[in-house]
Amino acid sequence: FMPPTTQKMETIKICLRKMQHHYSPLKKLENLLRVIFLAIGKQQSCDNPSGDMENYDPISIESNKIKTLPPADELVRWLVYLLARTSTVGCEVEAWYMWELLPKQLLTTGDSSYYLITLFSAIDVLKNTESIRKLGQVDDSSITEDGSYCSSLGSVSPVLSSSSDAFVKVAVPDELDGSIRYHTFPGVPQMTAGKLCRVIAHQFGITNPEDHGLYLLVDGYETCLLANECPDLIRHQLKQAHKAHLFAYKRHEAKIAWPKFAVSSLS
Repeated sequence: FMPPTTQKMETIKICLRKMQHHYSPLKKLENLLRVIFLAIGKQQSCDNPSGDMENYDPISIESNKIKTLPPADELVRWLVYLLARTSTVGCEVEAWYMWELLPKQLLTTGDSSYYLITLFSAIDVLKNTESIRKLGQVDDSSITEDGSYCSSLGSVSPVLSSSSDAFVKVAVPDELDGSIRYHTFPGVPQMTAGKLCRVIAHQFGITNPEDHGLYLLVDGYETCLLANECPDLIRHQLKQAHKAHLFAYKRHEAKIAWPKFAVSSLS
């Protein structure tokens, strides 16, 4: 974790103020994305060959960011840090403003909904001191068979605790090598099963997303969630009922032998 330089932090503050002052939801989104790319510019520099981050327009290259989305846990951590450091208030209003007024096509076909949903997650964390504490916890249940951790992009890095309400953990089986990896995604009511499936398919280059779905494993049964169902709400209800469960993204026809420890440890 490398904090932005003083100069870059000032630019981030300006972008956040612009986000709040603009009436256009597109301009608000543009400034939000610019803030994110200013913060994680090194990781995303391949999308901006000129290196001019201040004049960088993230929306214009939306279609070129396949497989470059930062992990949800990393992005939420960054947003919590930036919002707190810049004393930005009223972000929940701004997030809802964009969510309700942005063109639906933009929220369903590109990366914009992913970034906006992580903003909702960061806001939820900031509203709950217990969630802030949990944000720094590493979850041992994310250890794969080779002993490494798996983030939401499949990279080897610490994963935030699944006990944090800011995230939903999803098992993604690899049918080629028989392994199962676990990935974190924003856990907020705005992230429906349909949107989550699109995010996962987009991140991992799934060429036949219509053959895949988000499944709920509970009591030994698999149930494919409908597009408008909310994993975050389902998770909350199952936790209240003290039921072990697991979300999984897989092919509809795939027969996966789910290990028992995966369901119990990730619930």
